[in-house]
Amino acid sequence: MDLQTLNVLAQLVASIGVIISLFYLAAQVRQNTRSARALVVDSLARSMHDLAFEMARSDQLLKDRDNLERLEKRD
Repeated sequence: MDLQTLNVLAQLVASIGVIISLFYLAAQVRQNTRSARALVVDSLARSMHDLAFEMARSDQLLKDRDNLERLEKRD
């Protein structure tokens, strides 16, 4: 094999390596995107849960609910 043939083979191997790397990178980006979306959804659900829990614990909310029930009973 002469030097030119070795050069062509080296470029071919390098090109194949770049293509494989791009496919791997695309898979990693896709996985990272899914993970980020899951974290956002989990964070939102947690925030909604915390808000609902605080509302349920709130004394004022319980008083308002009791007042509403009394008003409904009078009607």
